[in-house]
Amino acid sequence: MAGKKNFINNTNELLWVSLSVRKGGNPDDDSTSQLLFPLPPNMSHEQEYGNDSDIFLNSIKWLSGDKTPLGEVVVGTRGDNSDNLMNMNSIITFRGEGNNIQGVGSNTVGTITYNGLNYSIQNGEIHEINAQGQRNRIGYGAKSVFSHGDTLVAVMPDGSSLKYNGIPNNWSPA
Repeated sequence: MAGKKNFINNTNELLWVSLSVRKGGNPDDDSTSQLLFPLPPNMSHEQEYGNDSDIFLNSIKWLSGDKTPLGEVVVGTRGDNSDNLMNMNSIITFRGEGNNIQGVGSNTVGTITYNGLNYSIQNGEIHEINAQGQRNRIGYGAKSVFSHGDTLVAVMPDGSSLKYNGIPNNWSPA
């Protein structure tokens, strides 16, 4: 399953967003694909990118409506601030005006559905939510959580990824 992020344009200008998807987890590997899409003013757009094995971004560029470059984030090394911005956040929000538009990352505080169950992350704790709304902590210390194919994945502060083994607090390297 491809990677997926929600892009939000909190400006009054049409933006074009360019994504560069890295091959595997190593930022030094060549990018596998480039993707360019429009992001209308004051709108959001959920965008898929990559494939089953290539789910990490190496760069995000944003351009004006006439495709003049306005900003860019490029990974230097795995786990640096740029890598964390792009690959540990489920939401990228653009704000500002004119030539001063910035990209800011954040995570959804809410739920994702995986294999028919709901999961939430808040303050680093990952909870499974049953049909009665009761929360069961299944992990902690994560920066973000997402479903990838048939696997629930948590991204840790050091950039490593762990997959959920179906038993609370039982995670293994992804």
